[in-house]
Amino acid sequence: MKRNTQGAVLCALLSLAAAAGAQNATVSYIEGDPDLRNGSGAVSPLDYDSKLRTGDSVLTGKSEQVELAQGADTTIKIKPNTVFTIREVDTGAGKEQVLTTAVGAVSMRFGKLSGKEPRVGTVGTVAGIRGTELTVYAGPDGSALFVVESGLVSVGAAGATVELAKD
Repeated sequence: MKRNTQGAVLCALLSLAAAAGAQNATVSYIEGDPDLRNGSGAVSPLDYDSKLRTGDSVLTGKSEQVELAQGADTTIKIKPNTVFTIREVDTGAGKEQVLTTAVGAVSMRFGKLSGKEPRVGTVGTVAGIRGTELTVYAGPDGSALFVVESGLVSVGAAGATVELAKD
């Protein structure tokens, strides 16, 4: 019985540690009337100071923009006509949060990093960030463009990886 209790406590602690690794994002600026699609697919108007969790998506129209804050040093600017999702992927070594631009454009600024580097991507790519500022453009055909303003980005797709620096 004691062994089962210890196992349950260990599982609970591991679950809390995994949840702490995935940061929520908070809406810090809204222009227009963008929508929030939650992880179960329900769509509602996005409000200032809303918290986005894993599985949530921001949907912007032609005259809408959203800015998110994640932690103290990360800013995410979602441009018009964009679908942006906070998703989770299983890497084999555990689950990681990926900030995904399905279509449209998103600019991100990552300040001083502590711990695990964040992941960003599109439907067909995943990129690792190292103290960076970048814009991700995702085309409706699955194409992707990463524009690095500062830092270094390691982009992987179709089994190949390339390192991108400023310019």
